[in-house]
Amino acid sequence: MSLSISLATLVKYNNGFFKSEKQAAYLLGLCDNNTYTVGASSRYAARVYTLDSKGVTSVKVLAKKPYTFFERVNTLSKLAAFEQKKVIKAKLLVKMNSIQAEAIALIQAKFNEVELDDIATWSNVELLAVKGSKLVLDLYNQYEVLAKKECLL
Repeated sequence: MSLSISLATLVKYNNGFFKSEKQAAYLLGLCDNNTYTVGASSRYAARVYTLDSKGVTSVKVLAKKPYTFFERVNTLSKLAAFEQKKVIKAKLLVKMNSIQAEAIALIQAKFNEVELDDIATWSNVELLAVKGSKLVLDLYNQYEVLAKKECLL
């Protein structure tokens, strides 16, 4: 396998990071001063891979108008933002689970207050179910507002 394919695969599937220290030592040993240049072909423009001890830091494409194809710094900031959203979402889920548990407990308490002998018809039970459904719907709306506030939806 050629070095350019190995480096491109690291960029595409592993955010530019080496998968092991052994791979890092081998690939860095094939590079010249932590840089590897791939010549142009009929399909691709020339590319310059810049590496450090952790992996590929950038890929510059030397086309008619040269541009940076990949920079690990941007990838790390995107990954940090994604991780931050995951933490916020997890906290929101815990909060929603506690609100949901409180709502269910409230509905059960209201239902337990009603004596079965006092229920003249099933309409009273249905009324309790409707009130419980409205409570759950209100809680869902609160969740939606919280999620939008945290930019999760």
